[in-house]
Amino acid sequence: MDNQAFSGGEPADGGGENLFAFLPDGLQSLSEGYGKPEEFWADVSRLKGMDRELTALKGISPQTLATDEDFDKAFAALGRPADKSGYKLPEAWEGNLWTPEGPSDAKASPEAAAIVNKYLTAGGEREQFAHMARLCDLTQKQADKLFGLYGSLLARHAERELAQRSETDPQKVMAQLWPQDTAAHLDTARRGAKAAGLGDELDESGLSTNPLVLKLAHALGESLGEDRAAGLGGGGPAVALPTGEAAREELYRVVASEAYRNNDPAAIKRAEALSARVSLK
Repeated sequence: MDNQAFSGGEPADGGGENLFAFLPDGLQSLSEGYGKPEEFWADVSRLKGMDRELTALKGISPQTLATDEDFDKAFAALGRPADKSGYKLPEAWEGNLWTPEGPSDAKASPEAAAIVNKYLTAGGEREQFAHMARLCDLTQKQADKLFGLYGSLLARHAERELAQRSETDPQKVMAQLWPQDTAAHLDTARRGAKAAGLGDELDESGLSTNPLVLKLAHALGESLGEDRAAGLGGGGPAVALPTGEAAREELYRVVASEAYRNNDPAAIKRAEALSARVSLK
Protein backbone atom coordinates (compact mmCIF):
# COMPACT_ATOMS: atom_id res chain seq x y z
CA MET A 1 0.00 0.00 0.00
CA ASP A 2 1.26 3.52 -0.83
CA ASN A 3 2.24 5.10 2.48
CA GLN A 4 1.60 8.62 0.99
CA ALA A 5 -2.09 8.01 0.33
CA PHE A 6 -3.29 10.22 3.23
CA SER A 7 -0.73 13.00 3.02
CA GLY A 8 -1.16 13.66 -0.67
CA GLY A 9 2.40 15.06 -0.74
CA GLU A 10 5.35 14.23 -2.86
CA PRO A 11 8.67 13.08 -1.48
CA ALA A 12 10.62 16.14 -0.36
CA ASP A 13 13.75 15.15 -2.30
CA GLY A 14 11.96 13.51 -5.24
CA GLY A 15 12.61 10.02 -3.98
CA GLY A 16 13.15 9.96 -0.24
CA GLU A 17 10.71 10.05 2.68
CA ASN A 18 8.36 13.07 2.86
CA LEU A 19 9.17 14.68 6.23
CA PHE A 20 6.07 16.92 5.97
CA ALA A 21 3.59 14.15 5.28
CA PHE A 22 1.64 15.33 8.38
CA LEU A 23 0.37 18.34 6.38
CA PRO A 24 -3.04 17.67 4.79
CA ASP A 25 -3.79 17.98 1.11
CA GLY A 26 -3.65 21.55 -0.13
CA LEU A 27 -1.32 22.69 2.65
CA GLN A 28 1.87 21.00 1.51
CA SER A 29 3.14 24.36 0.30
CA LEU A 30 3.53 25.44 3.91
CA SER A 31 6.63 23.26 4.09
CA GLU A 32 8.45 25.40 1.53
CA GLY A 33 11.52 27.03 3.00
CA TYR A 34 11.79 24.56 5.85
CA GLY A 35 14.45 21.88 5.78
CA LYS A 36 13.14 20.08 8.83
CA PRO A 37 9.73 19.78 10.53
CA GLU A 38 11.32 21.18 13.72
CA GLU A 39 11.88 24.51 11.98
CA PHE A 40 8.27 24.58 10.81
CA TRP A 41 6.89 23.86 14.30
CA ALA A 42 9.17 26.50 15.82
CA ASP A 43 7.55 29.13 13.59
CA VAL A 44 4.08 27.81 14.46
CA SER A 45 4.94 28.18 18.14
CA ARG A 46 6.01 31.80 17.62
CA LEU A 47 2.72 32.55 15.83
CA LYS A 48 0.70 31.10 18.71
CA GLY A 49 2.68 33.27 21.11
CA MET A 50 1.87 36.37 19.07
CA ASP A 51 -1.79 35.34 19.12
CA ARG A 52 -1.80 35.19 22.93
CA GLU A 53 -0.09 38.59 23.21
CA LEU A 54 -2.64 40.19 20.88
CA THR A 55 -5.49 38.74 22.92
CA ALA A 56 -3.98 40.05 26.18
CA LEU A 57 -3.32 43.53 24.80
CA LYS A 58 -6.60 44.14 23.01
CA GLY A 59 -8.91 41.87 24.96
CA ILE A 60 -10.09 40.20 21.78
CA SER A 61 -9.26 37.02 20.03
CA PRO A 62 -8.06 37.38 16.42
CA GLN A 63 -9.64 33.98 15.84
CA THR A 64 -13.19 35.22 16.41
CA LEU A 65 -15.36 35.48 13.34
CA ALA A 66 -18.41 37.00 15.14
CA THR A 67 -19.86 40.11 13.50
CA ASP A 68 -22.08 42.84 14.93
CA GLU A 69 -25.01 41.01 13.41
CA ASP A 70 -23.99 37.84 15.22
CA PHE A 71 -23.82 39.70 18.54
CA ASP A 72 -27.20 41.29 17.86
CA LYS A 73 -28.76 37.90 17.26
CA ALA A 74 -27.12 36.52 20.40
CA PHE A 75 -28.45 39.34 22.64
CA ALA A 76 -31.91 38.97 21.14
CA ALA A 77 -31.83 35.23 21.81
CA LEU A 78 -30.90 35.95 25.45
CA GLY A 79 -34.00 38.11 25.92
CA ARG A 80 -33.07 41.64 24.89
CA PRO A 81 -36.09 43.47 23.41
CA ALA A 82 -35.90 44.72 19.85
CA ASP A 83 -36.20 48.34 21.01
CA LYS A 84 -36.82 50.41 24.16
CA SER A 85 -40.58 49.97 23.92
CA GLY A 86 -40.15 46.25 24.47
CA TYR A 87 -39.09 46.58 28.11
CA LYS A 88 -41.84 45.94 30.68
CA LEU A 89 -40.68 47.79 33.78
CA PRO A 90 -42.61 48.12 37.08
CA GLU A 91 -45.11 50.95 37.31
CA ALA A 92 -43.72 51.89 40.72
CA TRP A 93 -40.59 51.08 42.71
CA GLU A 94 -40.51 49.59 46.17
CA GLY A 95 -37.71 47.69 47.81
CA ASN A 96 -34.75 47.76 50.16
CA LEU A 97 -32.03 50.33 50.67
CA TRP A 98 -28.63 50.18 49.02
CA THR A 99 -25.52 50.40 51.19
CA PRO A 100 -21.87 51.05 50.26
CA GLU A 101 -21.39 47.28 50.60
CA GLY A 102 -24.37 46.44 48.38
CA PRO A 103 -28.05 45.56 48.86
CA SER A 104 -29.36 45.49 52.42
CA ASP A 105 -32.32 43.96 54.25
CA ALA A 106 -33.59 47.39 55.34
CA LYS A 107 -36.89 48.27 53.71
CA ALA A 108 -37.22 51.79 52.28
CA SER A 109 -39.82 53.94 54.01
CA PRO A 110 -42.99 54.90 52.10
CA GLU A 111 -41.76 58.50 52.08
CA ALA A 112 -38.43 57.48 50.52
CA ALA A 113 -40.18 55.25 48.00
CA ALA A 114 -42.34 58.21 46.97
CA ILE A 115 -39.22 60.28 46.31
CA VAL A 116 -37.67 57.43 44.29
CA ASN A 117 -40.77 57.11 42.14
CA LYS A 118 -40.75 60.86 41.56
CA TYR A 119 -37.37 60.52 39.85
CA LEU A 120 -37.50 56.96 38.50
CA THR A 121 -41.01 56.49 37.19
CA ALA A 122 -42.80 59.85 36.97
CA GLY A 123 -42.73 62.21 34.01
CA GLY A 124 -41.52 59.70 31.45
CA GLU A 125 -38.45 58.70 33.47
CA ARG A 126 -39.36 55.01 33.18
CA GLU A 127 -39.18 55.32 29.39
CA GLN A 128 -35.81 57.05 29.67
CA PHE A 129 -34.54 54.17 31.79
CA ALA A 130 -35.77 51.71 29.16
CA HIS A 131 -33.93 53.69 26.48
CA MET A 132 -30.67 53.44 28.44
CA ALA A 133 -31.23 49.73 29.04
CA ARG A 134 -31.58 49.15 25.29
CA LEU A 135 -28.41 51.14 24.56
CA CYS A 136 -26.61 48.83 26.99
CA ASP A 137 -28.09 45.73 25.31
CA LEU A 138 -29.70 44.61 28.58
CA THR A 139 -32.07 41.71 28.56
CA GLN A 140 -35.49 42.10 30.15
CA LYS A 141 -34.27 40.25 33.23
CA GLN A 142 -31.17 42.42 33.52
CA ALA A 143 -33.21 45.61 33.10
CA ASP A 144 -35.61 44.52 35.87
CA LYS A 145 -32.70 43.82 38.19
CA LEU A 146 -30.96 47.11 37.47
CA PHE A 147 -34.25 49.02 37.86
CA GLY A 148 -34.63 47.61 41.36
CA LEU A 149 -31.01 48.19 42.37
CA TYR A 150 -30.95 51.74 41.02
CA GLY A 151 -34.14 52.45 42.96
CA SER A 152 -32.41 51.14 46.09
CA LEU A 153 -29.56 53.56 45.56
CA LEU A 154 -31.95 56.48 45.09
CA ALA A 155 -33.86 55.39 48.21
CA ARG A 156 -30.69 55.54 50.27
CA HIS A 157 -30.21 59.19 49.33
CA ALA A 158 -33.93 59.88 49.81
CA GLU A 159 -33.78 58.62 53.39
CA ARG A 160 -30.83 60.90 54.03
CA GLU A 161 -32.75 63.85 52.57
CA LEU A 162 -35.75 63.06 54.76
CA ALA A 163 -33.53 62.94 57.84
CA GLN A 164 -32.10 66.36 56.97
CA ARG A 165 -35.60 67.73 56.53
CA SER A 166 -36.54 66.45 59.95
CA GLU A 167 -33.56 68.19 61.52
CA THR A 168 -34.62 71.50 59.95
CA ASP A 169 -38.36 71.16 60.52
CA PRO A 170 -39.86 74.64 61.09
CA GLN A 171 -41.73 73.46 64.18
CA LYS A 172 -38.52 72.18 65.77
CA VAL A 173 -36.54 75.29 64.88
CA MET A 174 -39.32 77.49 66.25
CA ALA A 175 -39.39 75.45 69.46
CA GLN A 176 -35.68 76.15 69.89
CA LEU A 177 -36.11 79.88 69.20
CA TRP A 178 -39.22 80.32 71.34
CA PRO A 179 -39.74 77.37 73.70
CA GLN A 180 -42.73 79.13 75.28
CA ASP A 181 -45.93 79.63 73.25
CA THR A 182 -44.28 78.20 70.13
CA ALA A 183 -47.52 78.00 68.17
CA ALA A 184 -48.29 81.68 68.75
CA HIS A 185 -44.80 82.74 67.66
CA LEU A 186 -45.00 80.52 64.56
CA ASP A 187 -48.31 82.14 63.67
CA THR A 188 -46.69 85.57 63.98
CA ALA A 189 -43.79 84.53 61.73
CA ARG A 190 -46.18 83.12 59.15
CA ARG A 191 -48.17 86.33 59.21
CA GLY A 192 -45.02 88.36 58.59
CA ALA A 193 -43.93 86.15 55.68
CA LYS A 194 -47.41 86.28 54.19
CA ALA A 195 -47.53 90.05 54.48
CA ALA A 196 -44.22 90.27 52.62
CA GLY A 197 -45.58 87.95 49.93
CA LEU A 198 -42.78 85.47 50.55
CA GLY A 199 -44.51 82.59 52.28
CA ASP A 200 -44.49 80.12 49.39
CA GLU A 201 -41.10 81.25 48.10
CA LEU A 202 -39.47 80.71 51.49
CA ASP A 203 -40.93 77.21 51.74
CA GLU A 204 -39.90 76.24 48.20
CA SER A 205 -36.36 77.51 48.67
CA GLY A 206 -35.97 75.84 52.05
CA LEU A 207 -35.28 79.14 53.78
CA SER A 208 -38.35 78.88 55.98
CA THR A 209 -36.31 76.68 58.33
CA ASN A 210 -33.48 79.19 58.65
CA PRO A 211 -33.50 80.66 62.20
CA LEU A 212 -32.52 84.13 60.98
CA VAL A 213 -35.30 84.17 58.36
CA LEU A 214 -37.79 83.03 60.99
CA LYS A 215 -36.72 85.82 63.32
CA LEU A 216 -37.09 88.41 60.56
CA ALA A 217 -40.52 87.08 59.59
CA HIS A 218 -41.53 87.07 63.24
CA ALA A 219 -40.39 90.68 63.71
CA LEU A 220 -42.34 91.71 60.61
CA GLY A 221 -45.40 89.88 61.87
CA GLU A 222 -45.17 91.66 65.19
CA SER A 223 -44.81 95.06 63.57
CA LEU A 224 -47.85 94.52 61.40
CA GLY A 225 -50.08 93.28 64.19
CA GLU A 226 -53.39 91.65 63.34
CA ASP A 227 -55.42 94.49 61.93
CA ARG A 228 -57.49 92.36 59.59
CA ALA A 229 -57.97 89.56 62.10
CA ALA A 230 -59.29 92.18 64.53
CA GLY A 231 -61.50 93.76 61.85
CA LEU A 232 -59.88 97.20 62.29
CA GLY A 233 -57.80 97.80 59.25
CA GLY A 234 -60.02 96.64 56.42
CA GLY A 235 -58.01 96.99 53.28
CA GLY A 236 -56.04 99.95 54.65
CA PRO A 237 -52.63 100.15 56.29
CA ALA A 238 -51.69 97.71 59.02
CA VAL A 239 -52.25 98.67 62.64
CA ALA A 240 -49.58 97.44 65.05
CA LEU A 241 -50.73 95.65 68.16
CA PRO A 242 -48.66 95.62 71.37
CA THR A 243 -47.27 92.53 73.01
CA GLY A 244 -46.63 91.38 76.54
CA GLU A 245 -47.68 93.69 79.36
CA ALA A 246 -48.63 96.45 76.92
CA ALA A 247 -51.03 94.04 75.23
CA ARG A 248 -52.53 93.16 78.63
CA GLU A 249 -53.14 96.82 79.46
CA GLU A 250 -54.69 97.45 76.03
CA LEU A 251 -56.85 94.35 76.47
CA TYR A 252 -58.19 95.70 79.78
CA ARG A 253 -58.98 99.00 78.09
CA VAL A 254 -60.87 97.35 75.22
CA VAL A 255 -62.82 95.05 77.54
CA ALA A 256 -63.86 98.03 79.63
CA SER A 257 -65.01 99.97 76.56
CA GLU A 258 -68.66 100.58 75.71
CA ALA A 259 -68.14 98.99 72.27
CA TYR A 260 -67.08 95.69 73.85
CA ARG A 261 -70.00 95.78 76.31
CA ASN A 262 -72.31 96.26 73.33
CA ASN A 263 -70.76 93.24 71.60
CA ASP A 264 -69.25 95.31 68.81
CA PRO A 265 -67.60 92.76 66.43
CA ALA A 266 -64.50 94.93 65.90
CA ALA A 267 -63.96 95.37 69.63
CA ILE A 268 -64.43 91.66 70.30
CA LYS A 269 -61.95 90.69 67.57
CA ARG A 270 -59.44 93.23 68.87
CA ALA A 271 -59.76 91.80 72.35
CA GLU A 272 -59.19 88.28 71.00
CA ALA A 273 -56.13 89.44 69.08
CA LEU A 274 -54.70 91.21 72.12
CA SER A 275 -55.37 88.17 74.30
CA ALA A 276 -53.24 86.04 71.97
CA ARG A 277 -50.38 88.57 72.21
CA VAL A 278 -50.23 88.91 75.98
CA SER A 279 -47.82 86.00 76.30
CA LEU A 280 -45.52 87.24 73.50
CA LYS A 281 -42.27 88.95 74.47
